[in-house]
Amino acid sequence: MPTILFMPALYVLRSTTPNKFYIGSAPDLPSRLAEHHRGHSPYTKHPGPWVLIYQEQYSALVEAQRREREVKSWKSHRSIRELIHHVVG
Repeated sequence: MPTILFMPALYVLRSTTPNKFYIGSAPDLPSRLAEHHRGHSPYTKHPGPWVLIYQEQYSALVEAQRREREVKSWKSHRSIRELIHHVVG
């Protein structure tokens, strides 16, 4: 079976109740999402469930982490929604 390589990524999760965002970065997004779903992250353990609503892939983890800090610095749900809607349409 061929090896599947995952690229580092910035990602945004949204909780369905209440409507909150979680912004993170990871070298392997599928594995990180599995950790969130198993409750291994204190920030997304409650409330949930959390849904992946946005991602950006990068060639290096440091780039994804830099972008994570940038997006987190916005501290505005409106700015995050604009980012998501700009790309999603």
